[in-house]
Amino acid sequence: MGELKERKYWIFPAERRRVLDELYDLTLLCNKCLYCRFVFAPEASDSRFVIACPRGDVFKHAAYYAEGTIEIARSIIEKRLNWNKTIEQILYTCTDCGHCEYWCSNAMRVYPLTIMEVMKETYVKEHGLPDKWKPVIENLEKTKNQFGRPAEERYKWLPDGVSSPKYADVVLVAGDVYAYKLSNIALAAVNVLKKLGVRFTVLYENEWHSGYLLFRAGLRDKGLEFLKHNIEALSATGVKKVVFLDPHDYRTFKKEALEEGLTYDFEVQHFMEFVLPLLKKAEHRLEKLNIKATYHDPCNLTRHIMPFPVWDQPREILHLIGIEVVEMPRKRLNTYCCGGGGGVPFSYPSLAKIIANKRLEEAKSTGVEVLITSCPSCVWTFTGESGMRVYDIIELIDKALIR
Repeated sequence: MGELKERKYWIFPAERRRVLDELYDLTLLCNKCLYCRFVFAPEASDSRFVIACPRGDVFKHAAYYAEGTIEIARSIIEKRLNWNKTIEQILYTCTDCGHCEYWCSNAMRVYPLTIMEVMKETYVKEHGLPDKWKPVIENLEKTKNQFGRPAEERYKWLPDGVSSPKYADVVLVAGDVYAYKLSNIALAAVNVLKKLGVRFTVLYENEWHSGYLLFRAGLRDKGLEFLKHNIEALSATGVKKVVFLDPHDYRTFKKEALEEGLTYDFEVQHFMEFVLPLLKKAEHRLEKLNIKATYHDPCNLTRHIMPFPVWDQPREILHLIGIEVVEMPRKRLNTYCCGGGGGVPFSYPSLAKIIANKRLEEAKSTGVEVLITSCPSCVWTFTGESGMRVYDIIELIDKALIR
């Protein structure tokens, strides 16, 4: 324990320590209050839906909740425990929902998710990348997208007539999943912008993966490389506003960039933030869809970007286009993850599906048959044989907005 004599104190987010031993005081601050497990008590409206941590909800063992993982970190620092494959599995089944980080940082000034990420960085440096992650990381290194698809195909679905960066007001960033897997929804976003008279462009093959998965893998330096490239590429266009479709990418620019001290001279907005005021002005061109649905808040538009969440904007938009929202018990700050974050869909696909089904069970409890969200990973994990119709809100905006 001699190496722990000099105490390191946590200052967040101005100073983010990346050495596990320097987080020792944080591991001691955890008093096992179990805030990390449950929704905020005054907002618990249904006893069936009070668990907030997805991996803990599935594995039902303390090690898979934040308090257990913090205890593992403490044991490693104190050299009472060695790294092993079980710890690897515990770390990489985290969906990065951010529930523990938000509540613990406010209640006890403990940052469980940050501790887990530093644990991943340490594990990768000492024992290498988990085998389940290697194919995706190879794809990112070779093609700059997680699917290994050619960079020149990123915007091949884009219609003719998009202005060049030199003359555009806005740069639209679709992200990997929309561009390569859900291009029909990305095209709907383009249709909406055109109907609203927005002059925009894209980076084409110069757009790289935002770095989100690299940060989650424990490859911080590589994540910073990708993030910095995108900042430089966007800055080179000279635009004043960048609009993100994928909440993971938006969060990376709002959270990771801030924490790492990176700056940029353009404004960043999620698509919902950007189009809401424009849709209000064009309300006379909006058809009422007359649908009753429930809305799923993506984790990366809520806890990860506090204190400026994007949860009112989609609900206002749904109201504008004639959709009545029947809320789930876990919503906004207490939203339950879809299972699609943290790289879990490709590293532990069966776990991602179990988590998605738990959320779908909650959605069905509202009595509606339509589930709406604003994240491609959520659409991806929810779509299946649930019996519910799943929509990205972008599709519905495009349907409701008359030219």
